Amino acid sequence: MHVWLVYFMRGQQFTRQDPRGKALWEHLKTLESAPGAVTTVLPMTVVRTAADVARGDPTRGQQVYEQACLECHGARDTGAGRINDLASILPNVRTEYDALFPGVPHALVFVEKIRHGQFYGVGGNMPFYTLEALPDEDLGALLAYLGL
Repeated sequence: MHVWLVYFMRGQQFTRQDPRGKALWEHLKTLESAPGAVTTVLPMTVVRTAADVARGDPTRGQQVYEQACLECHGARDTGAGRINDLASILPNVRTEYDALFPGVPHALVFVEKIRHGQFYGVGGNMPFYTLEALPDEDLGALLAYLGL
């Protein structure tokens, strides 16, 4: 429960006695029993080895960006509206990747980050995207939209 708060929101772990932790736990329990709540286990296929994917339709890629990336990374190329200064500006982060991963194609670094979140100390609080959350077709469209 608190892993999300700590890992993705940079919060501090609650102790068992902390009223904020208890309140968060109670809130999460109400979601479980809310009308229309999903009570069955959903599939979650984590990609074991990230590999390049076929590029898709950039127009679809823009839709994917707006649904999956915009909230944290802000507007493409400028970062306007991003969640904070630590969120990379996409696709401009390629310059950083050149220094960190010389000779590795940018697209492969993006695929790795998207599929596995934080890796090799790069990624801050980037969550990973499973195949169910972001199918390869949508990932390929996103890469095309980002010009990768």
